[in-house]
Amino acid sequence: MFYKYISYLFLSIFLIANAYSGTSNEEKGFLSLNQKKKCLTTLNMVSGSSTNYNLYDSKVDYVEILDSKTNPYSTFHSHVRRHTIVGKNLFITYTVDCNKTYTQQTWKLVQYDTKTKIPHLVYQSADATNPPCIVSNLRGDIFIVYSEFVKNVVVFLKFQENKNKYYLVDRKEYSTKGSGKFSCDICKKTNFLYFFDNKGKLFKFDEQGSLLEEKTIVVNNNDIGIEYPQIFISDNGIINIAWTNVKLDHWHYLSIYYLFSMDGGKKWIKELFQFKRSKLPILADSKKKAVEITRQEKKPTQRWLANFIFHKHKIYFAYSTHRYVDDSQGYFNNFAKHITNYSIYNYSNGSFDVHNKILGTKNTSPNSYDGFFVETYDQSRIFYVGIRAKKLVVLKWHNKEWHIFKELSLPKNIICPYAVSGTIDSNGRVYGTFTDRINGCNKNDTSIARTYIFSIAL
Repeated sequence: MFYKYISYLFLSIFLIANAYSGTSNEEKGFLSLNQKKKCLTTLNMVSGSSTNYNLYDSKVDYVEILDSKTNPYSTFHSHVRRHTIVGKNLFITYTVDCNKTYTQQTWKLVQYDTKTKIPHLVYQSADATNPPCIVSNLRGDIFIVYSEFVKNVVVFLKFQENKNKYYLVDRKEYSTKGSGKFSCDICKKTNFLYFFDNKGKLFKFDEQGSLLEEKTIVVNNNDIGIEYPQIFISDNGIINIAWTNVKLDHWHYLSIYYLFSMDGGKKWIKELFQFKRSKLPILADSKKKAVEITRQEKKPTQRWLANFIFHKHKIYFAYSTHRYVDDSQGYFNNFAKHITNYSIYNYSNGSFDVHNKILGTKNTSPNSYDGFFVETYDQSRIFYVGIRAKKLVVLKWHNKEWHIFKELSLPKNIICPYAVSGTIDSNGRVYGTFTDRINGCNKNDTSIARTYIFSIAL
């Protein structure tokens, strides 16, 4: 008991010191970038084509086409960090086409000027991958990491600015077992970049792209596999990872699990006073070594993790609750019956403040598969952004409940909004993207789609 109190004392000192250690990377930099970047390639953007309606402030919020010819999985998925902001520039990754076996997808890195609303193409490549993960550092360097699952390599790209343009300055490949789902984040304290994939592997890079460490954290348990891996690194350096378990023989999404590390990935624990480190690798559905955020679902219900965030020393999870993929009312069918649930986990004592409640109400909860959390730069407020019917909805956490904060009606010509994700800038403005599946919400649709960009002031 004595050691527990001593550990709690040191943790309190650690958290307080980090909370007041100074200005974050985003707050320190990127406010004096040079003016408008010169155009490399202008995308298929239709300015002013959207019809906006907003319950609160229609003048400042907007939705418009970013790229008019993409594929139905262009912005797949909210578990991937596909947006980062440097000054007034938003950098976005998304795919534009793919072959029938998804072994080659053309993806783009786009620089979007938030003042002029003009997008420019920075980089384009064709790989066996989903939209790559993107982060930035204090100096304004852009990093992209993705898994190429035909070559079986992890690819690291670095871009730097020179005379108002961004150029590729470094590219490295590392052999590994390729994966189709992945996520990444950058530690603000160390500038190490971490990449977590659905093989349960965690990769650690420095800013030069050197692979410092590759470690298997989680493995499949027979036919229970790992999907939608996510990683979030808090300002105090805590590495948080979460994943969705899936029944591999019939692709039924079962439950969601979580782990964290306070020492850069050496020791992985599920609660603060867990003094014995878990022996790696951990089985994907181990309740003893990882936190089970949701119970294991049975057909026809399934859940998958949309997004999670570390806020005020607690972990907020949002996950979609819907029907099984082969059910006649499942997957892209009958969106009206889908809801988003949430849980709040207190890692300091290993308990839930809230467990498996509807995010909002049945009438306000997002009913798409995806959505994302944002936290204001002063870390005082968090919001959740999702899609309900044909509206972008923003819910605010206030008085221990989620309340509708804003609704933004989408343009009338949008058919099936899908796979929404985004980020927030230092002024409290949210930017994000989603795909419009213009042939309808058919899961086998591989035809042309459109990619939209939106902005909402909080």
